[in-house]
Amino acid sequence: MAPDWLENILSATDVFFTNTLGPDIRETARDLCPVFGADNSTATEVSVQIAVSLADRGQEPTPGALRDSIECHLNGHNLIISANGSDERSYAYWVETGHEITIFGRRTGREKEAQPFIRPAVFQVRRP
Repeated sequence: MAPDWLENILSATDVFFTNTLGPDIRETARDLCPVFGADNSTATEVSVQIAVSLADRGQEPTPGALRDSIECHLNGHNLIISANGSDERSYAYWVETGHEITIFGRRTGREKEAQPFIRPAVFQVRRP
């Protein structure tokens, strides 16, 4: 066995993660990610009305910001798939796992169901 066998395996794995697996997971997650107002959105009529009122004040949410924030990169030899939502606020975790609904900082007593998009993309069975 060659003395640099481990280095060769790690290098080949890094190339596979960077060029194949990472982009595939990222694109699958983007396809699964809910987009406000799109076909896969669970936004209620009230949510849309709030978005319209925010838009009237120049604070319109950016549809697709969460989807567009999904990225992949290497940390050492580990493949990292991540999303945050936007520069102003990080909300990917809450979409992925579900959360309590608050409106302008006030609790509503309602829950938003989870809309997983990263975990299903990561755990999808892939064939070469």
